[in-house]
Amino acid sequence: MIDTKFITYQEFLDNYKHNEFVVGYDKDEYVVMVTREGNVRLYLYISDFPYYFCVRLKDVQENKQIFSSLKKARFIDRYEIEGDYVKLFVKTTARYATRDNRDAVLDYLETHRIQTYEADLSPYQRMHVDLKLTVATKYKTLFFDIETDDRGKGIVIGARRIVSIGAVDDEGKEFYWTGEEDEILRCFFRKLEHYDLLTGWNSEKFDIPYVKARAKLLKGKVPWYNWRKTVQVDMMQKMMEIHKRNVELIKEVRSFS
Repeated sequence: MIDTKFITYQEFLDNYKHNEFVVGYDKDEYVVMVTREGNVRLYLYISDFPYYFCVRLKDVQENKQIFSSLKKARFIDRYEIEGDYVKLFVKTTARYATRDNRDAVLDYLETHRIQTYEADLSPYQRMHVDLKLTVATKYKTLFFDIETDDRGKGIVIGARRIVSIGAVDDEGKEFYWTGEEDEILRCFFRKLEHYDLLTGWNSEKFDIPYVKARAKLLKGKVPWYNWRKTVQVDMMQKMMEIHKRNVELIKEVRSFS
């Protein structure tokens, strides 16, 4: 099951701060945290997280006019002094094609050669670091594999249609989709919504890029899937990392694929 709640930052602190979180990301003006309550995958949309980055207190004191003008223009919401640094609270969004207050402040400070700190953190990352949120140790997992039309010379990512997707979850439930490609992808994405972790064999280099490429090609027929909702682990890559110093095995195995 899936549930979605739109909450304030204070509600998050009061009710969910100590949960375990399977994933988090930024979406428009929201910080989205995904947790589980029993068998329910809960999406928490936090609307008013107080995002900030830092500058040195010394720079603020020596450039009062610069920071005063930014505050007067409402690019900076407020200041907070912490030791030798000042937190600059600004509004920002995850709309990367659109400039926001953070962009305006950073550009202005850069022109005046004022160093900033931790301005590369996104709102989700900022919240995760500040609150020291707990990462989940258990994930509802879906193992999957795709089959493609391999007629022709070589395999090119996204070049030919996906003919089927098979999957099994950590409870042993099996799923299989075939038929029209757009319907295969729609069914797969609907099922994936319910899982925290997606894994396959060589999925990082083949299966996931292939699915993304075909979904992009079928845009309009297949709804866009936000891949940040799901943790992705390639079991082949993990196996290679584990055995990379096992010389005897490497001699015997021509290819991990």
